[in-house]
Amino acid sequence: MLVVACNKQVFTFFNSCTDIPVISIDVESSLVTKEKPYKLLSNIFSAYWEYYKKFSKYEGCNVYFFGNSWSIVPFYYIKNLARHNNVYQHRASHHPHETVVINNMMSNLVKTFIKFIFQLNVDVVVNNDVKNIQLKESFYKRNNITVYEVDLDKTKNKKYTQNIHHIQGHDILFVSEDLPFYNRATSQDFELFMNKVNDSLKKYVVKPHPNTPTLYGVMKLCVTSIPKYIPSEFLMHHDWKYIVGIESFTLIRATELTKAKVISLVKITPYINKVAQQDFIDWFKFTPVLMPETFDEFKEMINETSN
Repeated sequence: MLVVACNKQVFTFFNSCTDIPVISIDVESSLVTKEKPYKLLSNIFSAYWEYYKKFSKYEGCNVYFFGNSWSIVPFYYIKNLARHNNVYQHRASHHPHETVVINNMMSNLVKTFIKFIFQLNVDVVVNNDVKNIQLKESFYKRNNITVYEVDLDKTKNKKYTQNIHHIQGHDILFVSEDLPFYNRATSQDFELFMNKVNDSLKKYVVKPHPNTPTLYGVMKLCVTSIPKYIPSEFLMHHDWKYIVGIESFTLIRATELTKAKVISLVKITPYINKVAQQDFIDWFKFTPVLMPETFDEFKEMINETSN
């Protein structure tokens, strides 16, 4: 059995809780960036060499890939490992936005290039204004790759979270957002917004998103923070009274896994992109997640159980 980690947080998490061999992918997964377009050729050869060095020796193994988003290099590794191993890929099965396939001259050039270099059939897609590369669904069937969503074992989760002693005695969890979120409000406006959140919550625990290097004012007044590499679902066995966030999918998972009052601040967050804000408001409408329209209403929600 082998676990392949496509980012540092996944690698750190699995290393912390399993004896199964965990291998991380160290090459540039995006191959080329606007900042370093000259590295394209060296990154391609690095991908080839990385596969040969780390993965070519594995045959007859159960190989598990974990992650919610993928790029060309992990696709290449999955395809090659599937030749002589049983490959299982976990990917997110829920997303608030529709994925749209792009068909134009540039996207066709990108697809042709990837097909020539890595023998991969892909689509160029856009989701919530973010362009990405996506494997065609036929790829998984053709390569006998099983795609599934992990059914978390509650007993193991509880056993694992008992080791996070510093959250004991605290009843408010704030879950932070993925990195793209922070481009939707100016840093100054978001600082002022989080000062109001801090004032409303007083004492709380922060769970940083694994992709977020900076939290602006989120962590200023928090009691403690949870390591970002621990999945939020592994914290749902703690007896939280409130779980608060903005647009995190963890909020919906919390309504399914806890008895906490789950609150999204999406309606009172100072978005620049009002379309994105409305998308998430519409998304939460069909869930038990509460959405206060003012900070006074938010404070009332937090104080209801206390009084």
